[in-house]
Amino acid sequence: MDSTSEEKRQHPRIAILRPLVYQSDSYPKTRRAFTRDLSLGGAGIQSVSPLSSQERLNLWFSFQPRVIPCTGRVVHVRQVGNRFHVGISFESMADEDRMALTQYVSDLMKEKGQD
Repeated sequence: MDSTSEEKRQHPRIAILRPLVYQSDSYPKTRRAFTRDLSLGGAGIQSVSPLSSQERLNLWFSFQPRVIPCTGRVVHVRQVGNRFHVGISFESMADEDRMALTQYVSDLMKEKGQD
């Protein structure tokens, strides 16, 4: 396998559809989107609003019973019809929120038999 086809992700992603809100550097108004997948290092989201590669975002994920805030960077964007599939790499998150995300992802993986 050559280096161009190697997996770049450090954490496995799990498919999950959950609501989130975000603000971008270029458009500070709060927008809504949905996760497509999630990992400890990032997320794939689906939005009707365009985003640019390398754009920084403030994100709020709703994982009952809490909301997890973090910042991230857009690593890729693909337009599919009138929607945008966006890959985000998490850049900062409070330790308490990272622990909650770790538990949430672990529980999801067990539910889906991916542990």
